[in-house]
Amino acid sequence: MKLIKALVALLVAVGMILPAVAVAEDRLSLSGEMRVRGWHEDVDRGDFDTSDSTQTWADQRLRIAGKLAVAEGVSITFRTDITESNWGSGNINGSGRTSVNGSNFQSQHWDRAHIDLVKGDFHLRAGQQYNAFGKTYALDNQSNGITLFYNGIENTKANIFFALVDDNGGKDQSDAFLSGINVRPKFGDVQTAFFVGNYTDGLSDSGSDGTGAGEDVTLIGAYVEAKLGPVNFLAEVDFFTGDAGYD
Repeated sequence: MKLIKALVALLVAVGMILPAVAVAEDRLSLSGEMRVRGWHEDVDRGDFDTSDSTQTWADQRLRIAGKLAVAEGVSITFRTDITESNWGSGNINGSGRTSVNGSNFQSQHWDRAHIDLVKGDFHLRAGQQYNAFGKTYALDNQSNGITLFYNGIENTKANIFFALVDDNGGKDQSDAFLSGINVRPKFGDVQTAFFVGNYTDGLSDSGSDGTGAGEDVTLIGAYVEAKLGPVNFLAEVDFFTGDAGYD
């Protein structure tokens, strides 16, 4: 809740300086989309299952993204989805209002809110951000953390990140972390990548119901991508090892 309040405060501050920035120096760039969709689903499971169903519904999403250039090499990025829900969903307090008291309806979501510092071949990103490894998204996560990018090697990009996935609700529980390193060298028209990731929650394997299950999983992967005439070639290998939970 404190994070949401902080992000809202940030947007208010950005909004206050928007007229001066947009007119004088064009430091704030905005993008986004408004999406309204209609759906119809007719499920026919055949003669062996009588649980056929028909559903019709609509949904919508207003996405707004922005990047504020604070100074040379310093920028703030945010992205939010507003009124992202099915029509008529969660309208306990009126359409578009977030419900409380146990309701899981949330009409606004924040998935980007980070600051970027760029100096030479180094690029540091801190805040709520997205990280993914591999063309199959073997590692795919959005959390609060720090990522360091390095572009000082010719035809090679690399980054290392460390994210706090979950504080597990209090001081008496171990925090859950996700970390990884990704190196992507390119040889002519052939793109390759080699990456290692690790997730650990620091919990011990205890409790008959698995509530104290500890996880410590490591990913080792690589892919190669090339265009061979009219054919696009892609091969990827992902290997997971470690403890995936209580058993």
